[in-house]
Amino acid sequence: MFANDPNRATAVLECLASESYRTVTPEIFEITIKVKYSSEENSAKIYDIIRNGAVYDLIRVFYKSFTNPIDTLYQNSIINNNTNWKSTIDGYVTTYNNEIVLIQSALNDKLSK
Repeated sequence: MFANDPNRATAVLECLASESYRTVTPEIFEITIKVKYSSEENSAKIYDIIRNGAVYDLIRVFYKSFTNPIDTLYQNSIINNNTNWKSTIDGYVTTYNNEIVLIQSALNDKLSK
């Protein structure tokens, strides 16, 4: 089944996911990890430290947006016995910077709507 208004459907899904991340995930974390699986107070504190230190690596999130991801370049260099890795990666700096600008622009467009 397809949505009659894909933009609206996408916006609703994004809002639900965002609200779930802010409200549901912490509750599940409290109940399951800290209460059910923690045998002592120190364990619960450690879980809090881990949860508060969690970060998201946006490069991993947008990995497929890059024309030639860096790990692919590295693998190909090894396979092709390329010993000049610096020149290989230097050749992609401008491309990567341009692709990062495109991702930033797309994110800004989404945030401004």
